[in-house]
Amino acid sequence: MVILLLLATVSKAQDVSYSQYLNSPMYYNPAYAGLNLGMRTRLNHRNQWNGMINNYNNYSFAMDVAEPNIPGAGGIGLIVQSDMEGMGNIRCNSATLANSVRVMIANNMITQFGISVAYVQRSIDWNNFIFSDQLDPQYGIVRESGFSAPNYDQISYPDFGFGILLQYHESTRFFNYMVGTISASLQHAFRPNISFTGAKSRLPVKAVFMGNLLLDNESGNVRFKATNEYFFKLNPGFLYEKQGEFTNFVVGSNAYRNYIYAGMWLRSQSFTYANINDLIFVLGLHLPVSSGSRIKFMYSYDYVLSEMRSSIGSTHEFSVIFELDGFSIFGGTNMTERRRLGRGHLNLGYPENPAF
Repeated sequence: MVILLLLATVSKAQDVSYSQYLNSPMYYNPAYAGLNLGMRTRLNHRNQWNGMINNYNNYSFAMDVAEPNIPGAGGIGLIVQSDMEGMGNIRCNSATLANSVRVMIANNMITQFGISVAYVQRSIDWNNFIFSDQLDPQYGIVRESGFSAPNYDQISYPDFGFGILLQYHESTRFFNYMVGTISASLQHAFRPNISFTGAKSRLPVKAVFMGNLLLDNESGNVRFKATNEYFFKLNPGFLYEKQGEFTNFVVGSNAYRNYIYAGMWLRSQSFTYANINDLIFVLGLHLPVSSGSRIKFMYSYDYVLSEMRSSIGSTHEFSVIFELDGFSIFGGTNMTERRRLGRGHLNLGYPENPAF
């Protein structure tokens, strides 16, 4: 069973899929680089199927900076990621640079185009595999294997991705901010060869479609300003990704009030609710550091709805996010410039990341 699982992982080469996908937007689409004013850093850890010995662990660090002072606006970003499959038999480390260009369509609408370039290194430890000639029907693993490990135990390759997003914002009677974002991207655009033995094993292209809507009345209608009773934020969204034979559809919503985040999401392998695989619960804490910075702690728990729950266990995901509104690598943006760019750079003046 262990061998079959590992071989399936190698052959399918399925990317990690985050439960808190709103907290890892650049991972899914490079066009999100620099979407929000200032700098955003994100630390993520995902422990998938912890009931199995050969579970799947992922660690990532991401940072992006909006650069309104460079031609084309947009921004730049960096993602450093490490995946460990099984008990470290297969490791994948990558460093990705993302760049985006912003085009203003109207006073309240923009589009961003993004490209990502990654350097990926994959390694395999043949000594930790269990082969059939080692097994005894009665006593288990008792023999030495006659398997001769290939000379290939490490490969590296470049990888490319492309993306586009459209963002629209509006103010209404009840909501000071209504921000809608929809995006599409292609990952592994040139299908790099990931075989350890020199054979052809192309990584499947991954197509991703994302969308979310932020409803924010934190400083909205005048009739609500005298009391904090109605102040809240609501952030519904969806994610659909397809890579080879694998499909993943997530839909749900997060909510925010009094420095607390909470959310519930559904994951399915199709668009139908008859085949829901996981129920995802999200909790988080928002801590203002200063008037222009904040730190967020987010935790999600994936509850498996199928009968496999007792054998594969659950999935835990942790995120730490730091946001610094006034930061710029190529020069800061003063208040006069912020007002001038305000409508073109949609998030200028926003107290928070539009995607929570």
